[in-house]
Amino acid sequence: MSGSGDVVVRVDGARRAFGEIRALAGLDLEVRAGTWLAVLGPNGAGKTSLLRAIVGRLSLDAGRVEVLGERVDGRPRARSLR
Repeated sequence: MSGSGDVVVRVDGARRAFGEIRALAGLDLEVRAGTWLAVLGPNGAGKTSLLRAIVGRLSLDAGRVEVLGERVDGRPRARSLR
């Protein structure tokens, strides 16, 4: 995917399974500012899982998702001491 803007969404090696069903199997994606992207595929292809991971509503089995440089893939983050 090409574009001249900064990377606003980065998905690296995203993996997510629901039992025996692999919704995401090592997905890599980079979306740059100013670009348009369509997510297409048949039922069960992982479209909704991808979008839920990007907005931070689905944790991944492996990989990472960053939006504007911040990790949002639902993985536990370091907690600050109170």
